[in-house]
Amino acid sequence: MKKIILLLLMSLSAFVVYSQITQISKRDSLQEALRKEKKDTSRVLLLADLSFTFFESKPDTAMTLALEALSLSRSIGYAKGEAVSLNRVGAAYDVFGNYPKAMEVLLQALKINESIKNADGIRRNYNNIGNLYISQEDYRQGLDYYLKAKSLIELQNNQESPSTTYVNIAEAYYLLKDFDSAIHYAQKAKSVASNIGYSRIIGSAYSRLGNIHSALKQNVIALEFYRLSIPYIKESQNYIRLSETFLDIAKTFSMTGQNDSVAFYARQSLLLAKESGFTLQIRNTGRFLTTFYRKMNKPDSAFFYLDLTKIANDSLFNQQKNNQMQSLAFDEKLRQQEISAQNVKTKAERKRNLQYAAIVVG
Repeated sequence: MKKIILLLLMSLSAFVVYSQITQISKRDSLQEALRKEKKDTSRVLLLADLSFTFFESKPDTAMTLALEALSLSRSIGYAKGEAVSLNRVGAAYDVFGNYPKAMEVLLQALKINESIKNADGIRRNYNNIGNLYISQEDYRQGLDYYLKAKSLIELQNNQESPSTTYVNIAEAYYLLKDFDSAIHYAQKAKSVASNIGYSRIIGSAYSRLGNIHSALKQNVIALEFYRLSIPYIKESQNYIRLSETFLDIAKTFSMTGQNDSVAFYARQSLLLAKESGFTLQIRNTGRFLTTFYRKMNKPDSAFFYLDLTKIANDSLFNQQKNNQMQSLAFDEKLRQQEISAQNVKTKAERKRNLQYAAIVVG
């Protein structure tokens, strides 16, 4: 156990909170490519990729970019781009908590992908629909869609596809408390992702294995998997997952009575959440620390974190109200786009009918 604690500390010591420069650099490169790109179909895909980089930090910006991509794809009749853009829009509605609209949009994307026989797009739709059900705590339905995505994997050569799907399946089985199946798919995700050096999924797979073994009260094994996850999570710049992992480590240490390690990792989780603006994670870690210090009979510390939790709760409430307002505004933008697209389609059909009539008369 002492060796594992030392290794965890070494992993943590290399972490720099402000290393988000990599993500910013990625955005800058996409924005630069977008400025230079003249081909509209390429611009649609660049806008969709740029949208994805904002999902965790600025979902409103992610939605705005996704709608821009959608508008452009519709104006040029680019079906694949329309499906990609709708997939991003649906995922953004999921973040905003507008689940009915998210489902409506994702099903539109699925219909387009099916019509153009885009297997990779269909898989992505299945995964996002699965994510949507998981967000609503309907874990069985979420798993069903992840398994549908899995059924398409054999048709694809992109190794990122199965690793992402496998880790989603592992999470669903974990939430359903089918731990044997969860371990199986987390290990498969790690194996496939390791073959291509896909650090985001390697880190997620190790982190999920930690969660599973922690749930099984296998604390030493859990801590070892958490330790293995940290470098990969850092490399992929997945700060939400890193903050969650630090809190998971604290919870695991709490089961072994190592209170210094509990406090240390919970505070690191909170620090990262505050620096990155993850209000939900601030609340979750604040709740944990409040309970922890109450058990430690340290009322001052408990009250401090209780106040922090209340502030985060208020912020979450305001954020949810703001998300609802933004979602309504985006609904109207999407509706106007659909009207505009339908008008363009109607004019094109009318023009074709007139041309056909002229040929017949001639």
